[in-house]
Amino acid sequence: MTASEIDENILRRHFVAIATATYDDPYLGNLPEARDEVQALAGWFCSKGLADRLFTHQYPELADDPTEAQIWAALRKPSPDQKWRESDAAVVYITGHGRRADQDHWLALRSTETDDIRNTAVRTADLIGWLTGTKIEQLLVIIDTCYAADAAGGIVRFDKPFPRSWLVLASAEKNEEAMSFALTDAIKQVLDELPGETGAMYGHARYLKVETFLGAVERKIGGTQRVVSIQGSQATGEHVCLPNPHFQPPATAPVLSPRRDLAVLRTDMEAHWAPRALGGTQGWLFAGRADLMKRLIAAATGPPGAVLVTGGAGSGKSAALARLVTLTDPEFRSHYAEQVALIPAELMPPEEAVDVAVLATGKNATQIMTQICQAAGALDATDPTPSPDSDQLDRVQRAWRSWLRRSAEPITIVC
Repeated sequence: MTASEIDENILRRHFVAIATATYDDPYLGNLPEARDEVQALAGWFCSKGLADRLFTHQYPELADDPTEAQIWAALRKPSPDQKWRESDAAVVYITGHGRRADQDHWLALRSTETDDIRNTAVRTADLIGWLTGTKIEQLLVIIDTCYAADAAGGIVRFDKPFPRSWLVLASAEKNEEAMSFALTDAIKQVLDELPGETGAMYGHARYLKVETFLGAVERKIGGTQRVVSIQGSQATGEHVCLPNPHFQPPATAPVLSPRRDLAVLRTDMEAHWAPRALGGTQGWLFAGRADLMKRLIAAATGPPGAVLVTGGAGSGKSAALARLVTLTDPEFRSHYAEQVALIPAELMPPEEAVDVAVLATGKNATQIMTQICQAAGALDATDPTPSPDSDQLDRVQRAWRSWLRRSAEPITIVC
């Protein structure tokens, strides 16, 4: 199930920050920048620009030098109306000083004493353990403290693994002590890129892919720092807790994803059908070019072969192909049943006569083949899409040939 499909079942989204900036123990030292780091992540998850993907800042007291009792009450003993359910999604951000003790990782609080960590700090694995007691399935945990990766040891010893849809991230240093805020600073750099032109490299989907996000953070974290995905975390695919600020709603008519690349533009439909509907004349958007449409329909439904549509710039090649692709889509036909019913039968292609539509502009052979394979089912749709400079064509071609040998039905591709 994709993040967009899961998205439909999410009723509440929570952002929780557990941050300590002030410490009584002189050996720890204050971290005034902790509050700025919280605001930076809250600016992502709680931005009104996310619209229906917006997270609400829950338990704001935990972001301001919380006590152990406050953390306990919020995460382990919440009130009935605040308990997290399967229909919730949450981001938990943990930052401040981290300490090592008893071969485990501990989160230092304001009253923590460095010579008595066990009794004055909170074991990080306990925080995650309390979350496993909820029914939440869509969760992102970011641990950005000193020695954060050491938390993995306590977490992997859980009797029951956390859900595979969880994503638990920790900052780490390849040799010794990880710097506080290194992970958060890297995330901020990625977020700064997302709204601009560079952000297009992360795609325009509602959610970022885990592997894309982690790769971008890893490149930004720099030096000897790195980001660790705790064992058991979701490794690939979109994640509901990674809302993409660069998301652009589909510009095409409502069609299923295998045909979305070449569907009729929504702006064309709004500009043509809506005004004509007011005057009582409908269906004209798909009028004309009868001979070409008959030829395309015959190609999509006839014997195996290839048809090349040629013509000068602006001659309507793309419009004709978009018309063919769109009219074969069951979602579109159901949504606009009245308008579609007015199209002459000889100009109406059979439903699902086109299986896959791919816009090849700006894509290399590997990317095009990957998209075709994923749409047809020859490759898992959660497999990462190759970057323009990657070369995995042999692997994709093998997957395609293997699928063709198994498939008994012909497939029609418009590209």
